[in-house]
Amino acid sequence: MKIKYGFYGILLILLILSVSCEKELHERYKDPDNLNSTIYKELKNNESFSLFVEALDRLELARSCDGRAALTVFAPDNDAINRWMTANSYNKISDIPLEELSLAVKSHVIENIFNEEQVNQLDYDVVYRLMSLAQKSIVAETQASTGKSFHVYNEKKMMPVFTPTMFAAEKISDPAFNYKYIFGKDYNDRMMFANAKVTEFSIPCTNGYLYHVDDVVTSITNFEDILKEKNDYSLMASMYDRCSSYEYDKAMSEEYVGIADSIFTKTYSNSPEINTEQYGTLLAEKMKASATYFAVKNTVLENYLMQTFFNEKVSAIDDISIISIGFVLKYLSGENLIGWPEKIQGGTFRNNFGSYINFDINSDVDFVNYASNGLVYGLNRMPEITLFSSIMKIPFTDPDYSYFLYAAQFANILDLLVNNRYDYTAFLPKNEDWEDAGIKLDVGDPNLLGDEEFQIWNFNNSRWEGASQAAIRRFVKNHIVKNFTNLTNDMVLAETLNDFGLVFLSNQGVVGGGNQYAGEVAEFTSDETNASNGRYYTTNKVVKLMPYSYGEVMKTNPEFQEFYKLVDKTGGWRKSGGKITGINWLPPNTYNIFIPSNEAILAALEEGKIPVDPDPSLSEEEINDPDISKAVKFEPLVDWLKYYFVGLNGLVRTQFILPTEQFDAGMDTPLVDEENSTNEEDVYHQLHIKFSSEELKIIGKDGDEANVQLDGTALGANALIYKVDHVVSYQ
Repeated sequence: MKIKYGFYGILLILLILSVSCEKELHERYKDPDNLNSTIYKELKNNESFSLFVEALDRLELARSCDGRAALTVFAPDNDAINRWMTANSYNKISDIPLEELSLAVKSHVIENIFNEEQVNQLDYDVVYRLMSLAQKSIVAETQASTGKSFHVYNEKKMMPVFTPTMFAAEKISDPAFNYKYIFGKDYNDRMMFANAKVTEFSIPCTNGYLYHVDDVVTSITNFEDILKEKNDYSLMASMYDRCSSYEYDKAMSEEYVGIADSIFTKTYSNSPEINTEQYGTLLAEKMKASATYFAVKNTVLENYLMQTFFNEKVSAIDDISIISIGFVLKYLSGENLIGWPEKIQGGTFRNNFGSYINFDINSDVDFVNYASNGLVYGLNRMPEITLFSSIMKIPFTDPDYSYFLYAAQFANILDLLVNNRYDYTAFLPKNEDWEDAGIKLDVGDPNLLGDEEFQIWNFNNSRWEGASQAAIRRFVKNHIVKNFTNLTNDMVLAETLNDFGLVFLSNQGVVGGGNQYAGEVAEFTSDETNASNGRYYTTNKVVKLMPYSYGEVMKTNPEFQEFYKLVDKTGGWRKSGGKITGINWLPPNTYNIFIPSNEAILAALEEGKIPVDPDPSLSEEEINDPDISKAVKFEPLVDWLKYYFVGLNGLVRTQFILPTEQFDAGMDTPLVDEENSTNEEDVYHQLHIKFSSEELKIIGKDGDEANVQLDGTALGANALIYKVDHVVSYQ
């Protein structure tokens, strides 16, 4: 019975919650109160809107505006429409071409119901744009770079609205100044619908809300259309065209089967989507998102491209890589960012790369237009582009270093490497150095980003194989060091962008792994060059990723031979392809390893501090049993060795403990503390590590200390190895 009542009790609670949610949704989206008529009838009964009604009739929108469709209409009065027709040389509504009339009128008709309160703040978020019914027809367009023709589907247009809430969210101190600069009209401190002032608000109708506005909106073209219309900006239009592509849309082709055999969606790779009307996927995202675009006049842009990219290897704009072209365009834009005039003039507007876009809004601007997909400035001066003074300057501008550029793009980290919010040191090898290291690039179609393929030479199978994005990303990141500026004659450790990534650095070059004196040095072939986000050097080799495990490093490094012999005594080496990959009794992990020097181990052996004899709990027969592993037979020695390994699993830390770090704490070793462990949880012995500017040491269980000797530091693919001058107590 208790179960039965419990079930019905839960059912009752769910029913109450359902009713409550339904009531809340009904309150949020309910029909307006004090209803008198539909939107269409409200307009029909007002002579001041007869021209708008005539336009609705001609477009067969009367039924939508007179029915139960959930709409919000910003209706321009007759005076507004007459001014618009005069400006466009039309005498009456019937003179206007249907496509033009459709865009103009439908841009005033908004999907869904919005009263003034909801426009100001919808579901606790700020509204920047509203989705209209305006939509360009599917027409054929020709791609200039290929000459091919495609029928292109266009999205519904989003119309901008300006409210006190929106300006407050944007932290704009003077909305009136900004609005007037863009539209040349006074702001009414309540609501503006694009360039139109709202004169009557939230008139309730049976199928939505009606607003009266004093102008026909002009924000019905997007940035792509604006570039096409302005001959003085045709160079930028052609640059965008190089980045464009057309993708077959099966769903749209089936929906619009009577219009064309195949419908395509136009996209832009490695550049802003200048034809996109709707940023985001959810309606709330689309209503908030907007963008800023900076168009630059032909002569100014051409001079900039020539000065930045032309050299003995590049003599035409078409020879500039599509990646570089795309990044010029991306830099001259701001996705989900609005470049308000006061922010531009005040020098506080940053683009998506974190760089300031500065120009004089009075003397450097040819035109300003609030398009359907963002704010557009037409400039007669080129803003400074710090991308090409970043650590990636040479890969962007010199074809001999283009592998690095394509690799960063392929690995999807190029945006990161040009961002001015970070400080990097980069080591840049030439293309031929990549090939010498067994990595080559097939660019494919140079005008089709994504057609490139990296291949890596498989030395075991003697063949080229396709490289994964992850492999190329790790390789590129191994050439970038974080927050490091002081290079001296001494080799020092520096962190790369890879997790647990380290290299050795001096003022002569960089070593990617192994012992700092025995590793292969990528020597600097240029002096340090300052960049907008750090500094860079060119090198005569790639900075190789360390291919060998800590076991191979111990085996080949004379400094660690006595420790290697002790591990070997336990039969612990795990191998693959003849190479040591780890230790059988050690969990796979990334480790800081503190290896006592040869002298320290020999002295400790003499003093009997290292348990090298078989486990005394085993019988003679067990000791000689070949089926019992050496790790079991020499368990005391295994325990002693484990104490010098500190595991870093990536959850506690994502980098090694470095000599430059202030660190004073105990860290878990793989050695289980049997005394304090339980059946539910293992507890591990800890090695105390104390690093500071004054001392580098480890501290044993009894408080005995061993100093780190940096001249013996080495790197493995999964370990940072320090040499210490003494053994320490562990239990």
